[in-house]
Amino acid sequence: MLTRVGMMLLMTTRNANRVSFLKSHRFGVELEIVGIDAHKAAEIVHSVVGGTIGLTAGVTMVDGRIWKAVYDGSLRDHTGRTCEIVSPILTWADMDSLQAIVRALRAGGARVNESCGMHVHVDGAAFKTNPSKVRNLMALAYRWEPVAVNIARVLRNRQGYCRTLDTNLIDRFRALRPASLTAVAAAWYGNGHTVGRGHYDQSRYRWINVHALFDKGTIEFRLFNGTLHAGHVKANVLFALGMASCALASRSVSFKGKAGEGTRTQSDGRRMALTSNDRRLFVYHVLCLVGDEFKVYRKHMNKFIGGEEV
Repeated sequence: MLTRVGMMLLMTTRNANRVSFLKSHRFGVELEIVGIDAHKAAEIVHSVVGGTIGLTAGVTMVDGRIWKAVYDGSLRDHTGRTCEIVSPILTWADMDSLQAIVRALRAGGARVNESCGMHVHVDGAAFKTNPSKVRNLMALAYRWEPVAVNIARVLRNRQGYCRTLDTNLIDRFRALRPASLTAVAAAWYGNGHTVGRGHYDQSRYRWINVHALFDKGTIEFRLFNGTLHAGHVKANVLFALGMASCALASRSVSFKGKAGEGTRTQSDGRRMALTSNDRRLFVYHVLCLVGDEFKVYRKHMNKFIGGEEV
């Protein structure tokens, strides 16, 4: 039987392994901004990462990766200048550069408003190799959805672009226990479909977008409000990497809450979001953002992740 010290050492090792696993994933971001046009945004990105600016407002880094800056007509601003910054595939080593770009955009006149959002893509290769992990992700998302949405404070006008998970979708994943990508697709799309209707398939407008796994090879997290706060951007990335890492590291995740969770679990198995303790449990035990390294980002998540002000 493990002593208390032995248990603490075991938990410390487990957490260290989880954090290392989290940092191993590749990711990408999409930043929706207003106040500057795509050409100006590309110039600002170029000032940080170097390389060359292309004719279509893309920045090619010396290693061949491309940052894109494109007009986004879905955004609204009195200046008429709106755009989206789309990163190349990034790794943990690129985090400082990402934050430097965010700070430079803000200093260069870029802003966000209520029409803006931020999306984070996590490499889906491991989910394609082991499709049962997609079921884990959906179970985590469903159980902790009230807490996740509460933390993200999704603006009302953006909720149609990052809808909560409907009961029919969850029932399909709960019942099918998909063990193949075809079964995952059938559970995701429903109505007997195993293929989406192109890039803009309506199923993508959930806060977790599994359609992206079949469209781009990623899992997309869409619930973040627009932000040009470098700390918030990193916190949003950590949120997505933590969710994906938990799903991949877990052998199996139940759609129902544990008996010991008592009144903190609703009858449908989802966690409530009534106290700060619920948010702490999610950040520490699901996202595994433990230790001093993530102290400031836990603060962001508990107070104003995804927004400029509280």
